[in-house]
Amino acid sequence: MTSEDTVVRDAAVKLYEAIISATKAGYRVAWPTIVDGLPAIAVSATAKVKEPTPKPATFGSPKSTIPPGDKSKT
Repeated sequence: MTSEDTVVRDAAVKLYEAIISATKAGYRVAWPTIVDGLPAIAVSATAKVKEPTPKPATFGSPKSTIPPGDKSKT
């Protein structure tokens, strides 16, 4: 095998493993029909995907950026 052949085969195995892992986690992967489509491979989450729960936003006391008595910005 040439070094180019080895690089492509190694990358193919890693891509295969990544797609299998993503599929098990609930992602759907749409395979491109030509090699030029690989950079735009479609990966979408299904309902099975466990997204982290976002933390609620916390707000301090509101501060106005409009100086008191300035009616031009209201």
